Amino acid sequence: MNKCFFIVGLSASGKTTLATRLVDHLRETGFQSILVDGDQINQFSILNKYNGHDLESRLQRGKDLTNFVQWLIMCNVIPVISVIGQPAKLRTYWKKQINSYTEIQLKCDVKTCQKRDKKNLYNRALNEDLKNVIGIDIPYKDPLTSNLTIDAINLTEEEVFKEVLEHFQLKSLDSSN
Repeated sequence: MNKCFFIVGLSASGKTTLATRLVDHLRETGFQSILVDGDQINQFSILNKYNGHDLESRLQRGKDLTNFVQWLIMCNVIPVISVIGQPAKLRTYWKKQINSYTEIQLKCDVKTCQKRDKKNLYNRALNEDLKNVIGIDIPYKDPLTSNLTIDAINLTEEEVFKEVLEHFQLKSLDSSN
């Protein structure tokens, strides 16, 4: 099966939470799936480590991620990728390079994300203790053509998950559809 899900949005919008639930669901329904989380990619140096979180470093890491995702798909594993997805041209690159690219955008404003932020990124950036934070000193550009855009402000974690399940139940996970 050739399928992958990229869950994109601001930090603290709920990407990893949704991705974890989706991976668990896919496994429970008999599919091999893996969570590929942007923070873990950096933490464990899974891909080439680029210094900083500036847009150029993000772009290069994202391009390297492409090969990893394609390999997982080739191994019949459904990758669920949880990343901010910036710069915007990176999402365009993924769409062109990965045939089974499926994008889920969690739409959430910075103010709401700041309240949810367990890593304290936004406060540190607002206090100028941290640079290159998407949504603060680097503008976040919403995807224009996501397969699914979800209101991550007003919906609960459970409602967001159900919306994903309902949307993609309409489509077979089989790549021939």
